[in-house]
Amino acid sequence: MLKRLIVLILLAGTAYAGYVYGFNKGFDAGTTLMLNGPTAKLTEKPKPDPVPDLENMKRALTSSWQSVADKKLVRTYTETGEVTDSYANKKVSTGTFTLFSSASVKEGDVSFALDKGRIYIAVTDSAAKNETGTSTEGVSYFRIDLISPTDLKLSVMGEKEVKTFNFKRI
Repeated sequence: MLKRLIVLILLAGTAYAGYVYGFNKGFDAGTTLMLNGPTAKLTEKPKPDPVPDLENMKRALTSSWQSVADKKLVRTYTETGEVTDSYANKKVSTGTFTLFSSASVKEGDVSFALDKGRIYIAVTDSAAKNETGTSTEGVSYFRIDLISPTDLKLSVMGEKEVKTFNFKRI
């Protein structure tokens, strides 16, 4: 009889301790601490996708950049939207560039998937333009992977194999 009384008191004490823990910590938190699920509550609103500032990126990009792999290659972006590639101090190609993001173009305007919050460069070679000034060929697309006061990293888009180019500001 004494053993049964002690067992009942222990069970009641354990249940009371569990209730106190659940009350103090929150019953939802107390029951879901061991679950591997999302931690967001239903009342939290999802954060909106970041919209990149294309004008600030254009200002950051405007400069001359020297290739890390081949020091003779220099790419220059201007404020007016012109891009020039020089090799060993000789101009090898010129064209225009525009910046865009997934928020500024319609789906299907480009042949590759756009990452939200990323900025891309469309470079149109001036030799590929026709009489009307438009071109569908001669357009190269790059994703800006990194831009800092000293470094620029671009990935070529639309190709099966990802190629990256690293530049240093000069």
